[in-house]
Amino acid sequence: MKGLYCWSALLPALLGCTSASAQYLQKDQDPISLESRFDQTQGDFVVTVNKRVLGSYSIAVEFVAPQNLIPPSRFRRAVRSSGTLLRLKPTQPKQPGWCNFRFLYILGANDARPDLDFVYRLPFSETNGEVRADTATNFDAHFFQKARPKNWTAYYFQMQRGDTVFAVRKGRVVAVQDDNPQSSPGTLYASQTNSLRVEHADGTIAVYQLLEQGSIQVREGEMVYPDTPLALVGSFDGERYQLAFYLYYIENKDSDPSESYDLTRAFTSAFVEPVFSTSQGAIKLQSGHAYRSRVNQELVQEEMSKREIKKRKSLIEM
Repeated sequence: MKGLYCWSALLPALLGCTSASAQYLQKDQDPISLESRFDQTQGDFVVTVNKRVLGSYSIAVEFVAPQNLIPPSRFRRAVRSSGTLLRLKPTQPKQPGWCNFRFLYILGANDARPDLDFVYRLPFSETNGEVRADTATNFDAHFFQKARPKNWTAYYFQMQRGDTVFAVRKGRVVAVQDDNPQSSPGTLYASQTNSLRVEHADGTIAVYQLLEQGSIQVREGEMVYPDTPLALVGSFDGERYQLAFYLYYIENKDSDPSESYDLTRAFTSAFVEPVFSTSQGAIKLQSGHAYRSRVNQELVQEEMSKREIKKRKSLIEM
């Protein structure tokens, strides 16, 4: 089997709050949880969100059995911090209102505004010379005949053992997975690999997969830049060393008006075909072609603040 099969691993969860028949009851350690109360002072039914994880999330809420309330039929919102999510006025002002609810959350903000013209660095060093880039096949579309995600684009870069993987753009590390040992020689596919997710200013998220276990050099919450080494490239079969990479964002999924609203299909992932800085110029990659990375000061400092530029300069001069 030639090539790498990958997919966007989203982070959904269906939760319940007050109903004993809820699909899943919230726990204190949940990454995101909702609480509701009736504000006697303002006369409002208030839903608040408790966010215990890094990164932006999208949340969809379905309200169940409302009493003295008319909640929205479709509620979807980007969540970046804890706080008030929604306030509802009772239909009978002097009477309390209440309802049960369940919700789904997913990494990535549904109000993302991806910059499709942004120029990214290639995730490997100029000293690597020319590195072949191949497009990856979507796992669900290939094996389960599901529709491919919007603008599906994913690459794997054919590298050498010991090669360093670099960040393609300034962003914050929002997820790290580093507990998967290397598979045995002859393995054709690995569904779980060591990986990093980095969220960018425009809401896009870069995913770096197939990293060598124990080599990750950054932590969750850390800001990385186009000259930041992230990890060493890994292998799923112990023979071929390659980096799997894709760039995506979250958007609302529009359903057929004739169909009933399904909470689990509130969002969808859309993919970005990046423009990379290469020795040939700023271009989009073609599968099966080899490219040499080109990194300069302008590329590295593109999204840096004046303070970050000053700090970087002082570190270089040390």
